[in-house]
Amino acid sequence: MAHYAIGDVHGCLPELQRLLEALNFDPAADRLWFVGDLINRGPDSLGVLRLVKGLGDAAVTVLGNHEARLLAAYYAPPESKLYQRHGDYFNADDGAELLTWIRSWPLLVEAPELGWAMTHAGLPSDWSLATARYWSRRVEDALRDAPSAEVMLSNFPRSLPQRLPEADAPPWEPLRFALIALTHIRVCNPEGTLLWPKEAAEMGLEDPYGVPPLDFPYQPWHGFRDRYQRDAGEPRIVYGHWAAAGLTVTPHTVGLDSGCVYGGALSAIRLDDPQAPITAVPSSGYFSR
Repeated sequence: MAHYAIGDVHGCLPELQRLLEALNFDPAADRLWFVGDLINRGPDSLGVLRLVKGLGDAAVTVLGNHEARLLAAYYAPPESKLYQRHGDYFNADDGAELLTWIRSWPLLVEAPELGWAMTHAGLPSDWSLATARYWSRRVEDALRDAPSAEVMLSNFPRSLPQRLPEADAPPWEPLRFALIALTHIRVCNPEGTLLWPKEAAEMGLEDPYGVPPLDFPYQPWHGFRDRYQRDAGEPRIVYGHWAAAGLTVTPHTVGLDSGCVYGGALSAIRLDDPQAPITAVPSSGYFSR
């Protein structure tokens, strides 16, 4: 049995099919982790969803920011731009079944026997894996309950909070922050304050979506993971989301978004044999950043 993780697919069905061929993937024996963002931007998001769903227990996917936005669109007014931009999903013959399936996706996956965990974007610098597990389970419970999901996803993600709200905040605000953090984070400071591209640009960062220079007060979230590896012996984290940073391998993390939909590649790492070479297939390229 081989266990692989695959980066952001973003509707690039031909590349996903070629990658599975390159891996000699056998759904009867092997297992796949997808880092989220299976959908949007590429040519066949519905085809990607149907392929992955058809793999059954051979594949698990964490919720990405694009899937979270899709769920938010479902609860938005039909006349809104957010709803209309996702009309293909809602109008598909199997749209309701696919949406129910997406609502069941976790935010955090762990495989202690492999020494790995997975989330879409990353973790705030002041979050241990136990903290991430606590908040991800609470968000997952809310997503699977329609009334709770509607409240939590209202106006998502028009505002991007930088920190977990105080204890006296309305009950849905911490859940929104946890959802946004796990699906959107790129950079933060040592105290766990997140920085978003708009604020980064206002601070003078030339590329607010890229990796900041070393003298910038906010740094990639994964640079803070050494404290947990050293003190708690936590597993390595595989993630996606950050196409501008490209394939990123550190002692504690692996970022697998190698920008397939932008003309880069679709990449996979073998989790049960981290010394194995990363497998990547080139993209036809669909969008420019």
